Amino acid sequence: SMATDRLRRAAAVAALVALGGCADGYPSEDRSLTSPHDMQNPERLRVMNEIGGEAHRTRRWTYALESGCTLRITAWRGRERGAPLDVAMSTTAAAEVRFDRDDDTYGVRLQPDGPALLEASRFGTASQFLLLLRLVARDCEVRSDGG
Repeated sequence: SMATDRLRRAAAVAALVALGGCADGYPSEDRSLTSPHDMQNPERLRVMNEIGGEAHRTRRWTYALESGCTLRITAWRGRERGAPLDVAMSTTAAAEVRFDRDDDTYGVRLQPDGPALLEASRFGTASQFLLLLRLVARDCEVRSDGG
């Protein structure tokens, strides 16, 4: 009947709104639509750069994959650029999300006292970044072993 059609359509719209409005602090709606597992590394890096640009109030991070599975991380504080940090992707398995009480942020670090690969105001953002990082490392190693 027309009533059930209308109900179905309303339910579909509500589901779309719920998906798009992802409340866990991801500002870009399109980010949550593709699973990081289904992305290729260039796409994962693009999302990592998006996160790095908006996860923190006053700082941002940029990421580039150099030859030989090295991630080059550059931290910015306002317009001031930090020295680039080169991280071998094979070491990222040790990365963890840790809460930083002084800064009230969630930092992704290889060692507890090491430099932050990212600092985010929300745990969900830091966790998503960590997943992307690990997937890039995994697929990067597969390629480099093959020649």
